[in-house]
Amino acid sequence: MLLNYKHRGESEMLRFIPTRIHGIIDYAMGTLLSSSPLFLKGVKRENEVGSNQYETKKEPLGPEQIIPYAVGVGSTIQSLFTRYELGAIKKIPMKFHLAADALCGAFMAASPWIFGFYKKTWIPFVAAGVMELGAALFTKLEPGPLTQRESVMAEYA
Repeated sequence: MLLNYKHRGESEMLRFIPTRIHGIIDYAMGTLLSSSPLFLKGVKRENEVGSNQYETKKEPLGPEQIIPYAVGVGSTIQSLFTRYELGAIKKIPMKFHLAADALCGAFMAASPWIFGFYKKTWIPFVAAGVMELGAALFTKLEPGPLTQRESVMAEYA
């Protein structure tokens, strides 16, 4: 599997991002990606109608807006359900979460070419994809020790 290594020492040296930091990255990326259609697509001005007036036309959303939104919302939902410090419901194992992050990162990076919008934009998709892949590959597989508050909350969950 992509996230497992034969030698335990190699895996521990490679994975230096604590799961708490990974959670912060998850929620930040989820928010950024899910809000990106708001600033990636504007209103296109068409023809001049009268003096200083323009007829405006909103174009339908394309894959370059839908993909980051879907990945961002999916990432945020996954984070809420992951068994780590910042997860709310704690049902998804961290290994599964990291594997899903790696797949989403690869998908984000390749999506401009898969869906044919690479001539319009590709750099933000590759950058977000590489960051997702990096976070998945370099995050520790197990959450750190719980704080006192988290321990108390876990007892009631």
